Amino acid sequence: MRNIAFTLLLFGTINSSYTQSAWVKSKGEVYTQLSFNDISNYTSIFNKNGGDLYPSRAITDRTIQWYTEYGLTSKLTVLVSVPFKLLKTGDLVQENNNPVTIEEGNYSTFGNVSLAARYKLPSKKYAISTQLQLDLPTSSFNAVTGLRSGRETYTITPTIAIGKGTENLFFQSFTGVFLRTNDYSNGFRFYVEGGKRFFNQLWVVAFVDVVDSFEDGNVSAPIQNLETFLSLNDSEYAGFGLKFIEELNSKFGITAAFGGAFSAHLEAKKASFNLGVYYKFKKEHIDH
Repeated sequence: MRNIAFTLLLFGTINSSYTQSAWVKSKGEVYTQLSFNDISNYTSIFNKNGGDLYPSRAITDRTIQWYTEYGLTSKLTVLVSVPFKLLKTGDLVQENNNPVTIEEGNYSTFGNVSLAARYKLPSKKYAISTQLQLDLPTSSFNAVTGLRSGRETYTITPTIAIGKGTENLFFQSFTGVFLRTNDYSNGFRFYVEGGKRFFNQLWVVAFVDVVDSFEDGNVSAPIQNLETFLSLNDSEYAGFGLKFIEELNSKFGITAAFGGAFSAHLEAKKASFNLGVYYKFKKEHIDH
C-alpha cells in the first residue's frame, strides 16, 4: 500500500488544528506542509442555547500554518504545528444590539503552537497508534479590536487512532480527551474519515469531526473578547467536510478542503476553506 498517511491529519473543521493519523512515518521520513485557512467576513455565531449570537463587527479569521512530522524511529513520529493568525474586525453588525467598544482593525500574531509524539501499537490487521499532543499558550489578545489568536492555556490531548487502507481506499478514526489549564474547560474529541483515490493521483476524503466541552471551567474573558467570540471557553462543534489531495509526484502535492458544522456553540456560522502544498522526503542516515 502506498503511504496515504499524509491525507489524514491536515485540516480541522472549524479551526486550523490538525488531527491524529493512525499511521506513523518510517525512520528518517519527513512530511511538511504549508497551508492557508480562511473564514472571511462572518457576522453570526452558533449558539446551542437557541438563536444566533452576533459579534459587534464582522470578523475575518485567517491562518497560515506550517506543519511537519518526522519519523524518529520506525515506531515513533514527532510533530510540530505553528499557526500564524491574520485576524480582522470590519463593519458593524446591524443585528448586534449590545454596546460596541471595539474598533475596526487588523491583528496578526501567532496562535497556539502544538508539539506531539505518535507511537505505533502492535496490530496485524489495522494501523493503530497513540498520540500525545501539547498545545502551548503562545497566542495573544488585542483589547482595541477584541481579537484573540488562541487560548491562554496549556492543552494536553492524549488520543488513540485506528485505520486501514489499500491502494485506493482507506478509513481512519481517532478519539481522545483534551485537558486544559488556567481554569479552561476540558473536553472530548472524536474524528472519523474515509477516502477514495481517483485517476491514480487524486484523493477525495469525507470526514466528521466532533469537539465537545465538559463545561467544567470558569475562566472569564474580557468584554472586548466577548464582542468577537474568538477562542472563548466552552466552544464546541459537530462538523463535517471534504478534503482533496492531488499527488503531483512522489514528493509534492496540493491540498484543498472545506468544512462546516451540523451544530456548534461559540463558533463562526460560516464554512471554512483551506488550501495547502506539501513536500515529503526520506532523510538519509550516514553511518560513521
